[in-house]
Amino acid sequence: SLGLLLSELPASHGESLVTSAENVNFHANRLRFLLRMLICSISSSEHPVMIFFDDAQWADNDFINDFVLDSTHLGCSTIGIGLERHILYVACYRVDSGNSDDSISIEAMFNQINHVAMTKIQVEDLTERHVDEIISESLSLPHRLTKPLSSVVHTKTAGNPLFTKSFLDSMIDDGKIRYSVEEKRWTWDIVVIGDVSIGDDVAKLFVRKLQRLPSEVQEALKVLSCFGQAIPKYAILNQNTANGLDLAITYGLLENDD
Repeated sequence: SLGLLLSELPASHGESLVTSAENVNFHANRLRFLLRMLICSISSSEHPVMIFFDDAQWADNDFINDFVLDSTHLGCSTIGIGLERHILYVACYRVDSGNSDDSISIEAMFNQINHVAMTKIQVEDLTERHVDEIISESLSLPHRLTKPLSSVVHTKTAGNPLFTKSFLDSMIDDGKIRYSVEEKRWTWDIVVIGDVSIGDDVAKLFVRKLQRLPSEVQEALKVLSCFGQAIPKYAILNQNTANGLDLAITYGLLENDD
């Protein structure tokens, strides 16, 4: 749990924050209580709160017990607020194709919350018509021109939204879909795009995209991957790495919070 993780962090004077299992449990319970009180304090009937959990397929029973069940079941009686009336949990999770075991286990965990209303929304793959609407709007072209391209794209990506976007980005980066100054519109060779082979995993498209980046950007991203999702600018001491990260922001691979 998060409380156990915090217990392992060293204090400023180099000593451990806790020294026994009893203290670990104390700090874990304290952390859960403070988190629940925080949610209670910022939620009300006038300002309800939504908490979004992405990639919930990685959640476990400890997460359900320590956070979701704790905050919804106990409510905020100590400060006179019924939390269950003012909070909405949204959990987004991915299910592997052809394997529903992950879906069953996730639903079983959330079904423990039997005192609140739950709604399941299953997001289906894009149809060929949906893909055509995306391409037509993105390229500012009528459907009669984009329909053949949309058919090829849908066949290759099976309507997976992430696959579809990545494949289209790849075709533009490779110049297979390009803007023609003479015709004043986007053009492509449907035969060339139809001959493009892609794997079952969209990761291959991302790898190709990363391999086309300048070497300084690739090296900077390798450094950043060692720090996780974010890193403060003052922690970057190497100027080449800093320049590479700035280029990565320009390419849209990173975001600058400053």
